[in-house]
Amino acid sequence: MVSHPDDIARYIRLTESSSLSSDNQPMPYDEIQVVTLDESSLLVEDINDMIFKLRSYGEPDSNLDYARGVEEGLALAANMLDRLLERHSGHSNK
Repeated sequence: MVSHPDDIARYIRLTESSSLSSDNQPMPYDEIQVVTLDESSLLVEDINDMIFKLRSYGEPDSNLDYARGVEEGLALAANMLDRLLERHSGHSNK
């Protein structure tokens, strides 16, 4: 993800100076670059990371039935997220 702190600082300075300025001269707002992010690709990446973590989670072997139940539940949650991605974006982890 690309961040532009200089543009944000420049925008703040320009806004402050325009509100304090008594003469009506045009301000150089054209220098500010607004970055548009493709949030859908970030969301898909986050969900894929979540699916990986859910599928790779392992419970300690103190109670085998409990551990198996937790792992199977997390695997089901990962499958639901995977189907959600497939339905809305055509992406698949398989």
